Order: sequence, then structure tokens, then C-alpha cells
Amino acid sequence: MAEMAFALQGELLVVVHNECAPAQTRWEEFCRECHRSYVELRGAESGAVLVASDGGGPDVVQRAQLLKAVERTPVRTAVVSPSLGVRRIHAALQLFNEHARCFDVPEWRDALQHLGINPRQYGDLARTLAALCEVVPRAVTAQTLRNELADEHRRFARKLDSGIQGKGPTSSGPIGLLQRIRRGA
Repeated sequence: MAEMAFALQGELLVVVHNECAPAQTRWEEFCRECHRSYVELRGAESGAVLVASDGGGPDVVQRAQLLKAVERTPVRTAVVSPSLGVRRIHAALQLFNEHARCFDVPEWRDALQHLGINPRQYGDLARTLAALCEVVPRAVTAQTLRNELADEHRRFARKLDSGIQGKGPTSSGPIGLLQRIRRGA
């Protein structure tokens, strides 16, 4: 089992930490992925990073490795954590990344809004977090976030099914037979 795991979900890099600092080999893998994703392939402006941490985070040397890996390019980042230690780590990294923000666990919606993640994406993100939680034991913050996202995704899906959110464009004219069949009328 690991103290840290990460996965790329589209253009979002999702990172889960438990209360332990990441092992150096795992951190180097993460830095290589950050370099590949945000420097080599597409650039930082199109990607984002979501971090859920119970207190684990990079030490001073590892933070320097990360800054070197992304070539000090600002990457839109949201860190969700109840830990004061993580907030201190984040403050050190934020000096080089004006697009980074730290959020307490109850502020998870603000974190996702900062990253541009909408409720339609909550289900996929919940599944990614669930998979990462299987690799990282005691990842309480990530598990809490996963549960919140799954619940919110279910509520959103029920709204769509009921027509409250609307499923698509509406026409002002009469509804044809094919449209009624598609709607289940």
C-alpha cells in the first residue's frame, strides 16, 4: 500500500495523500507525470490538479523537485485538506503558483469550482477517487470527498431525469411524435 497515489482523468490530475509524506520514488513518478502533462504535452493552462490530503505532503526537497518538473509554470491547483501542515506546505508552493488554492474539506464545492469541474463530471471524479483510495489506506479526506461527489452526482442525475435541469434545448413549437417518444411521453 502507498501513502500517495495519483491518476490522470482527462486533463485533471487527481492526487490522494494519507497522513504520511510521500516516498521519494512515488514522488519522482508524480513529478515525471506533471512534467509530461503540463510541460511536454499540453501546457498548464489546459490542465488542473486536485489534491486530497489528510496531512501528507512533499518535504522541502520534493517541493523543489516539483517546481523543477513543471518548470515553475503555474498550474490551476486545488488542495482539499483539514490539515494545518498541508496548508503550510501549500503556502510555500503558492509563492510560485498564483493559480493554486487550498480549501478545507467542507469547502469542496469551491475547490471544484476553482478547477472548473461541473456536476456532470462528479461521477467520474468520484470513481477516480474511489480507485485511488483503494491504493492509499486511511485516505479519509479523499474518501469523504468521494462520498460527497457521489451523493451530489446522484442528486444531479435525479434532477436531469425529472426534467428540472432540462435535458437539452427546448423548442417553442409543437412537439413531434419522435421527440415525445425520446422523452418517454
